Amino acid sequence: MASRKPSVRHPSHSHPLRGHKALAEEEIICSGCDLHLIGAAFKCTKSECEYLLHKSCFELPRETRHKAHPDHPLTLFYSPPYESSTYECSACSEL
Repeated sequence: MASRKPSVRHPSHSHPLRGHKALAEEEIICSGCDLHLIGAAFKCTKSECEYLLHKSCFELPRETRHKAHPDHPLTLFYSPPYESSTYECSACSEL
């Protein structure tokens, strides 16, 4: 009997995900970055859900520092925290 890959959770999606190898002919778009997805990926375990992530999108750090804004850490949001299309630092209000 074939064993199933273990499922994992990701803060960007409410259902469990499972490892997946995306093929070019599937013409999949990553639910995280909206780019074409080929190769190592994570796919929603729910058959009716089409949520997929590049492995690299899945592994993005939740918080990072960037040279464009070195004084404060940046937090990755999986959806905008408010309706504006611009983001501002919650520590210094810089855009």
